[in-house]
Amino acid sequence: MLTVEKGFTLLELVLTLFLSVILMYLIFSVFFVTSNSASLVKESASLQECARGMLNILLSDIRRAGSVPNCPDNNCCSAIVQADDSSLSIKFDINGDNDCDDPGEYIKYYVNNSTLFRQDVNSSDTEIIIGNFYSLDCFKFFYILDDGTEISNPTDLFRIKSIKFKAVIKTNTKILKFHDTNNYQICGPFNDNYLREYIEGLASIRSRSI
Repeated sequence: MLTVEKGFTLLELVLTLFLSVILMYLIFSVFFVTSNSASLVKESASLQECARGMLNILLSDIRRAGSVPNCPDNNCCSAIVQADDSSLSIKFDINGDNDCDDPGEYIKYYVNNSTLFRQDVNSSDTEIIIGNFYSLDCFKFFYILDDGTEISNPTDLFRIKSIKFKAVIKTNTKILKFHDTNNYQICGPFNDNYLREYIEGLASIRSRSI
């Protein structure tokens, strides 16, 4: 008995191929979205950690400004040597010898080319606080005087009681499928594909809080 085997028609083959392409597209789309979301979460967590590190370093130094534990009249070092909206120089005694002339006791913060530097003036050592893996879109110091006034470029440094700073830190590489439309307090909106973190800190100068 002769058996006739029936194969697929051209239409069936084309339809099968078309459905396979659609299925693969859906699978890869889900994979891409999931992968991109995971990357965004990871990058955001790393950016926040970097911002917290900057916050802790600045706040710690500002609080110690003018601190000389063994100074009899609390006037052995000038707490603030220089201050404006983009830089700050402060002194404090860390080894208890009643002066601020040793390494680590005269610190200057300044911004240059979207990078925040911390310079040890007494030893000429300089470290990058923000600028290796991330950069600054904007950074600004604010100074609260003894009457509560807040200014950016003080003329009488002895009236400064507290120091505030605001910054926007961004990734150095663009994030796929991400668009930043936020309007930050001191800059923006940027309308681009960089991930950003806004940070704000306020610290009182302990030597002047008495």
